[in-house]
Amino acid sequence: MLAHDAGLIEDDAYRSLYRACEECSKVLYGYIRSLQRDAARYPGQKFEAASEQDTC
Repeated sequence: MLAHDAGLIEDDAYRSLYRACEECSKVLYGYIRSLQRDAARYPGQKFEAASEQDTC
């Protein structure tokens, strides 16, 4: 959005990138929901929230 607002990309490119971002967001949301459902069905360490030690 910032690149478009600054005039660095054209309208067509902006719309195309925006649609791709929307689609990616939908796929990621579906994946997150799937993991949440699996966590409820299959409790265990692999679905537990990461601790601070597990992060980079």
